Amino acid sequence: MEIPRDAARHLVGPNADYYVDRWALLDRKAARLGFNWPALLFGPLWMLYRRMYRTCGLWVGTVFLLSILEVLFASLLHIDAVPEVLDLAPRLAIGAACGVFGTYWYYLETRRRYRRLLGAEPPTPAALEAAGGVSRTAVWIGAVVTLAFLALSVLVALSHPPK
Repeated sequence: MEIPRDAARHLVGPNADYYVDRWALLDRKAARLGFNWPALLFGPLWMLYRRMYRTCGLWVGTVFLLSILEVLFASLLHIDAVPEVLDLAPRLAIGAACGVFGTYWYYLETRRRYRRLLGAEPPTPAALEAAGGVSRTAVWIGAVVTLAFLALSVLVALSHPPK
């Protein structure tokens, strides 16, 4: 692992030993696969908690793009809705990818943060903790935004009932 164990502990915050051990295992196996239940079950909220804002934005953007493609697909075929299997399969695949690659993505983000802090002297524990850690505030903001979009979707659906 490129990040010294003590530095990684300061960068990660809660559950640091779990992630440091997983990253070491990924490095030994030269594989990028692992499994992370919180990443699978909570996807973007887990990413926000771990301060992986760029990765979360890409994930949300991908889901949004899939939704647009679904609408375009339905309009091209002149159907009211895409069959459930075509609607659900890509979303399940994205969720599964988050569970399988989440720990590796987190490693890449933490390594990026560590490299940014490196200078002539090793970074101090306080600098590492400030650059890393978790954000409960981001999770709450993400949850509120998600609920707002869900409420908006319900309002739109209720105002345009199926024919």
